[in-house]
Amino acid sequence: MSDLIEHSGGFWNEQTLAQNFIHADAQAIRRIPLGRARDDFWAWEGERYGLYTVRSAYRALVEKETQERDFKSGQPSFTFGREQ
Repeated sequence: MSDLIEHSGGFWNEQTLAQNFIHADAQAIRRIPLGRARDDFWAWEGERYGLYTVRSAYRALVEKETQERDFKSGQPSFTFGREQ
């Protein structure tokens, strides 16, 4: 994926698009706006802002155990305001 973007200017690499996609798909890709280039970083999926905390790990563990218990008992599973 990173080969499709010219990181120096934040625009699509036209040559790579042409070599790897049919014309219609390349056109569709070109219509996808590219945001600001930022470095990758590690993020914890269990929190909105990606920061790992013991609290968020505990919450994820409790959520997993609740889902397993609900599955075994045939109950629908709900997690912190989101239906799974």
